[in-house]
Amino acid sequence: MNYQRIYDQFIEDRRKKENEVKEDYYEKHHIVPRSLGGTNQKKNIICLTPEDHIRAHVMLAKIHGGKMWAAVFSIVGNITRQNRIPTRKCMKFYALSRKKHAETVKGKGNPFYGKKHSKKTIDKVSDPNIYTLKHKTGETITGTRKFIRKRTNLKSQDISSLLTRTNNSIHGWYVPKYFSQFPDQKTEIRKKWRQKQKKITLYHKDGEIFHGYPIDAPVKIYEFYGKRANRQLKGWFLTEEMRDNYSEYQREKGLLAARKRGDTSGINNPKADKAIYRWENIETQEIMECTRVQAWKHGPLTKTGVQSVMDKRQTKTGGWRFLGKV
Repeated sequence: MNYQRIYDQFIEDRRKKENEVKEDYYEKHHIVPRSLGGTNQKKNIICLTPEDHIRAHVMLAKIHGGKMWAAVFSIVGNITRQNRIPTRKCMKFYALSRKKHAETVKGKGNPFYGKKHSKKTIDKVSDPNIYTLKHKTGETITGTRKFIRKRTNLKSQDISSLLTRTNNSIHGWYVPKYFSQFPDQKTEIRKKWRQKQKKITLYHKDGEIFHGYPIDAPVKIYEFYGKRANRQLKGWFLTEEMRDNYSEYQREKGLLAARKRGDTSGINNPKADKAIYRWENIETQEIMECTRVQAWKHGPLTKTGVQSVMDKRQTKTGGWRFLGKV
């Protein structure tokens, strides 16, 4: 296939559409690549869409081969780095360019094959500056980046992140030049949130009151809101009224659910035990006469305690002795 002819026709066609391309995002392309003797003159530059730019370089790579595949590899890789979504064909070209580029620079095809960096070059490339890092345990280390990397479990990018303050701490290490003490990430986050939030008040069923920022609250505030909002979280309420009326709310909610199911509960249940029983307070000898349901629903006893006495597993419960039916 004559790719040179196809390339020339492609450039001629896109030259006619150049004005339309300039209305949107476009990339400049050297018709004759600079690596092959091309210049920066206007007649050697054409504006192409990103997709056409890739196609042009793929055709140049098929015409000239070798290092031209590196250009395809670079262009498509740049699309990914710019967070632009590449098309399927784009990714196909990317995979092909990687393969061809790898074959080109393999072994003796690599321009650095058989060579080594001189000590002068290594010193020039490496950072000779001295830095100090400190661990939250109190350990301090001072030296070059290479020295710190060997003595700690930090990678090169970790050290760079600490020195450029991209991260305040990594694996317990921090820069004492920036922080007098170990920077707790959670503390820093909480400080930022406090600047954005307003103080709120929460009420606990035991009488405790919390007044402060939502980020410091004993529960997750967002669970109080939304379609499936909670009226209480771990005993905490948004208002005093909600706290005081919660028991009544739960009782009404249970009755409503029972009515929807068609159930009848408590004394209204036709199967309920409506017999009157006598109870005696062990300390005061006070006598209480009531039904089973009344004993735990409106009286001083618990439902499980009454059930245990009725099942004859025990003779008294909650400080009350069972005397039998009236």
